[in-house]
Amino acid sequence: MPAEQPAANALIEQLRESLGLLQVAFDAAAEAMLILDGERRIRWANQKAADLWGRGFTPLLTGKPFAELVVLEQLDGQIVLPEAPTHPLQLMGLGDGERRYRLSCGGPSSAPQLLRWTAIEGLRGSFVLLIIRDLGPLETALLEQRRFVNRLAHELRTPLAILSGSLHQLARKARLPGKQEQRLQQAREEAHRMGDLLDKLLVLSELDTDQFPWRFEAISLRTALESWMQGLPAADRARISLNLSNDVPELVLDPNALGQVLSHLLQNSLRFSNRQSPVQITASAAPEHIEIQFTDWGPGMHKATDHSAMFDRFTRLEEHRDSSRGEGAGLGLSVVRSLMEGMGGDVICRPNHNLDGLQQSGMVVELHLPNPSGGDDVSAAPGAERRDPA
Repeated sequence: MPAEQPAANALIEQLRESLGLLQVAFDAAAEAMLILDGERRIRWANQKAADLWGRGFTPLLTGKPFAELVVLEQLDGQIVLPEAPTHPLQLMGLGDGERRYRLSCGGPSSAPQLLRWTAIEGLRGSFVLLIIRDLGPLETALLEQRRFVNRLAHELRTPLAILSGSLHQLARKARLPGKQEQRLQQAREEAHRMGDLLDKLLVLSELDTDQFPWRFEAISLRTALESWMQGLPAADRARISLNLSNDVPELVLDPNALGQVLSHLLQNSLRFSNRQSPVQITASAAPEHIEIQFTDWGPGMHKATDHSAMFDRFTRLEEHRDSSRGEGAGLGLSVVRSLMEGMGGDVICRPNHNLDGLQQSGMVVELHLPNPSGGDDVSAAPGAERRDPA
């Protein structure tokens, strides 16, 4: 044993040197870094964080609750209370993620900041690494552009609603010749299509600018799916076959967001399938996630297609273009992906295969939500991971 002591001492010294170099690197970083414990108190901070909130001294931050350190505001200036579902302290319990805020430390609000949090695994207790950085000029400009789109979409909704209402009243009361009646119907369809496009743009804009009104709650998946189905027209509801495995646990999710996801998938199915084509929704638990499969037997994807590209904005498959159907804008699946990512999940699509593995008509969209019983304490519910809009 004594002969091994020098080697052990050398290893300890090497570890100390490595930790010292890491501390130097962290202190030289342009981003503020904090490590929070399970009670969301600061356990470690780099020099940038100390300069911002500790008068340059890291020990002044240690042990302080993060909620007392800084006031967060939405990008529109609205204060985010620590108990609000959109506050990082609440979102941290839902998994890794990032959002944009303005920071107020008793003075004027800062420029938009990106807050990114990541669970630290493999240690005793639960810890979260929080990184706060300024948005670059390009990110800030892009964010302002998307905020403009958000405001524009809100402004356009009122005149479009008035136009749609007037066309509806005219169709009910007026008796027009055949061609004029046909043109009136076309105008109503186009107004409806514009309204649908505006709604999707508004949702995407709210998600891009972290202003989507998330409402997470603990709910059984069956309850969420059945509630969504009850809001559908009877004819659409009759097409859907629901099959849930008994091993699906209660989830923490936004039922309205999940309903929007399923409605967009159903809208896609209705657009490209005949009204008698069935839709099957199944759900089961895998070790890492809860899988919801949305299957239809429409035209599917027969050509070599990059399935992930179908979720890009304004993407439409040429093989599905049909002059007898109204053209979609190619935003529905983009909304689906963004909403799923906002709940800490993801989405993929693939061709439909029968029990023998042979491809048949239709398409399968797989929705994945984190399994609350499959991870550690930090990720015990759906997350709020977001894509960086830049």
